[in-house]
Amino acid sequence: MDETGVTAVQKPTRVIAPKGAKNVSSVVSAEKRTLITLACAVNATGNYVPPMLIFPRKNFRDHSITNGPTGCIGVANGSGWMKEPEFVSYLNHFANFTHPSENKKVLLILDNHSSHISVPAIDFCTDNNIVMLTLPPHASHKLQPLDRTVFGPFKTYFNSKAQNWMREHPGQVMSIYDLPGIVKEAMPLAMTAHNVNKGFSATGIFPLNPDVFIDIDFLPSMVTDQPDPASGAGSPSGSGSTTAADGAPSVTITVVRPSTATTAVAPLATASTAAGLSTTTVAAGSSTTTVAAGSPTTTVAAGPSTTTVAAGSPTTTVAAGSPTTIVAAGPSTTTAAAGPSAAEVDKYTPAKQRKTTVQICFSPSDVMPLPKATRKRAQSARSRQSEILTDSPVKASSKTKAVII
Repeated sequence: MDETGVTAVQKPTRVIAPKGAKNVSSVVSAEKRTLITLACAVNATGNYVPPMLIFPRKNFRDHSITNGPTGCIGVANGSGWMKEPEFVSYLNHFANFTHPSENKKVLLILDNHSSHISVPAIDFCTDNNIVMLTLPPHASHKLQPLDRTVFGPFKTYFNSKAQNWMREHPGQVMSIYDLPGIVKEAMPLAMTAHNVNKGFSATGIFPLNPDVFIDIDFLPSMVTDQPDPASGAGSPSGSGSTTAADGAPSVTITVVRPSTATTAVAPLATASTAAGLSTTTVAAGSSTTTVAAGSPTTTVAAGPSTTTVAAGSPTTTVAAGSPTTIVAAGPSTTTAAAGPSAAEVDKYTPAKQRKTTVQICFSPSDVMPLPKATRKRAQSARSRQSEILTDSPVKASSKTKAVII
């Protein structure tokens, strides 16, 4: 047992048009779709129970299903969807055609929608020898026979019959009360014994086939986006290391959540300080390192712009723009091999790290089109528009002047 919906706005089928025509149109009933729900049930022998039609009306009238399928019933609610009272009404209709008894119970396979598993519905099935079996969630596209082989052909035949109705009634709008007659014509063409039997066999329900699904059917819809714990990328600190295959020093990257990243570079880019007889090697990263070499104290600040080395009494300022800065500090003299100047370092600093002020002059018509009635007045007022400072990425045009300071 399952539900499907049909609307009063059909999906147009193929039409005949001249070769090369770019605009091919077809007449539909209306623009706004009004839906009614069909509750259908089939069995493994190829037979089906007459459907129940749910109309989006407050009160149901018998004339709504005058032209409907033989034996069908109709109900109404505000939405036109299956709800708990409507499902109990369908169970009464289902029991009248299946005749369940104590010695011949009926198995009803359906999805676990909230309207199907209400307390009144379960009580009715228990009292009338109906055994309910619900399908696992999100599995009806594989385990529901109606979804596999019946509803697809039914929608195709329904659209074809609705298109024929539009041709036979030119200038008329199809209403929901015309749908039962179209369903009556399309249902026998789709709910054939062959289609119904193929649905039960494709799902492995009858004949019973536990191996109808292969391993690929049990795969998730998408691969997980979580990192592999074995690689170390999924550690809580967010740090991991990689080592080159040729034995080169490894590079360790530490990510400080949420957005700050500090990189400790391997000894490939270093600053060497010689003070007295000892030599100390420090990493020239973005932090400040204090090195004690001999009696004097040498402070190396290897930031993105300058390096200050205090060696004895004299002080030397070194621009640490290049990857390697070597400072030789004797007892009394200091010799510095400096990289590029601070101006050159700033010149090659990425644009994202530089502070840029954009001054843009534009009129409201450049942002939002103005009505024709106010266009001339807006054009005359453009000269009086004040300059606007903004950080928004407005695309420059012929009437937009951008000045980068």
